[in-house]
Amino acid sequence: MDYPQMAASLQRAGHRLTRPRRAVMRVLAERPREHLSAEDIHDASHALGEPIDLASVYRTINLLGDLGLVHRRDLAEPHTHFEIVHEQEVHLTCTTCGRTLEDHSPYYRRLLRSLQALAGRQGFNLGRFRIEAEGQCAACLAEAGGGR
Repeated sequence: MDYPQMAASLQRAGHRLTRPRRAVMRVLAERPREHLSAEDIHDASHALGEPIDLASVYRTINLLGDLGLVHRRDLAEPHTHFEIVHEQEVHLTCTTCGRTLEDHSPYYRRLLRSLQALAGRQGFNLGRFRIEAEGQCAACLAEAGGGR
């Protein structure tokens, strides 16, 4: 989802497009595949010349989350991360370090085809989907001596 789509969705829902909201959406749109904390968004808005206070970031993120435009993600850190909602995504999250990988490999394309086939067999029109898997990343396995 890009900035114009987020802005249009916000306005369709009857909300004003204020300067802080524009700044938060701009940061999210410019970093669509990152999992950003509220502090990351705050700092990035300042770097873009759009200084806003942290409370405005939280209010905007909560609003965007309520509208289904942003996902809240709890990684293995003491704060929440946020990302733009994508039409299709697969997350692999390490339960040891909290690192989250998004998969766009040929395996992802095979998974997508399998989901589409399953949906078709059930007479279901596949729209947006999200798959999250947990396990251990290669670095944590290597550190634990587990290898691959």
